[in-house]
Amino acid sequence: MKLVHVAIGNEIPAVAAGRADYALAAEPQVTMAEKQNGLHVAYSFSAAQSWYPFAFSSLTTTQQYIDKNPQAAQAVVTAFEQASRFIYKHPAESVTIARKYFPALPEEVVKTAVQREIDAKGYPENVLVSQKAWDNNMNIALYAKNIKAYPS
Repeated sequence: MKLVHVAIGNEIPAVAAGRADYALAAEPQVTMAEKQNGLHVAYSFSAAQSWYPFAFSSLTTTQQYIDKNPQAAQAVVTAFEQASRFIYKHPAESVTIARKYFPALPEEVVKTAVQREIDAKGYPENVLVSQKAWDNNMNIALYAKNIKAYPS
């Protein structure tokens, strides 16, 4: 097996070009790889029930920013919560929104990518990250060698 380090976003091209045997990628790159390059999903962390729940997305800031901007910080968290709930309640509308961020992709790629993540609960259902979701996320990061040790 051949693994190479590439810049984020270049994982699939490395496999398609034969420079690597596997890639760790997220949607919509995974669906593009299937539809445009004939590649196949070998394993999906988000679809594997043993990894659920999974903290895929996060919001990060400093305590100093929160202290200085409490209303702005709360507004961001509230918007994230609303978006998380919206995705599951309105999948078709979520595809329409996603198309605005990926206008160059065929509609079917965006639709498949969004639906795959909904089915796998790959998007957070709400902003509260459980300890289990955090642990799963850290264990995957360890597995992928994105971190050297579980942060304490």
